[in-house]
Amino acid sequence: MPQGSRILWDVAAVAFLALIAWSNATAGWSFLDALVRGQPKRADYVIRDVTPGGDAKCPDAVHLAGLPLMWDRICGVDPDILRGLRPGMPVTVAGRGTDRWIIVTGIVDPRS
Repeated sequence: MPQGSRILWDVAAVAFLALIAWSNATAGWSFLDALVRGQPKRADYVIRDVTPGGDAKCPDAVHLAGLPLMWDRICGVDPDILRGLRPGMPVTVAGRGTDRWIIVTGIVDPRS
C-alpha cells in the first residue's frame, strides 16, 4: 500500500474512532444525569415492531421508531398490554429521566 494511502486510512480510522467515542460519551453523560437527577417522566413514541415471545435476551419486546439501535426496545412488556399494540401506533412510556433522556420502566397501558 502506498504511503499516502496508508496515512489517509490512518487519519480516517482515528476520526471514526473519535466520533464513536464522542457519541458514547454524550449518551453516557445523559444516561448518568437521568439516573442521578431524574424525575418521573412520560414520553410518547411510535411503535416500529412488536415481538411477542421475543428471544432469551429480550422477551415480549416492543421496538420504538426513531431511536438509536441500542436504545430502541423495551423488554418484558406485560403480555396483556402487548396483545393490543401494533406497529405504527403511538405509545406512552413511563420512567425516570430528564428533558434529554428517560430510563424507561414500562409502557403505559393504552386502555387506562
